[in-house]
Amino acid sequence: MATSQANTPKGDDAAKKAAAAKKAAEAKKKPALKVHATCDSRWRAGCNFSRTAIIIPLAKLSKEQVKLLKADKALVVEEVKI
Repeated sequence: MATSQANTPKGDDAAKKAAAAKKAAEAKKKPALKVHATCDSRWRAGCNFSRTAIIIPLAKLSKEQVKLLKADKALVVEEVKI
């Protein structure tokens, strides 16, 4: 028996709309770096880092600062979206 879209359960439509909304919200998120130090304190690229992670939008960092942060072995750097 063939099914048409008219016979689609409302739950499927709601799930599709929720997935589309989530995808649209994800697309609006901006890239950032989540950074924390592996020691008590570490200065790098003009910022002081501790063991508590901070999130810095990439728009606030120069390419050189990003390169310095990622190259520093005393920092844990993770690319995230905010």
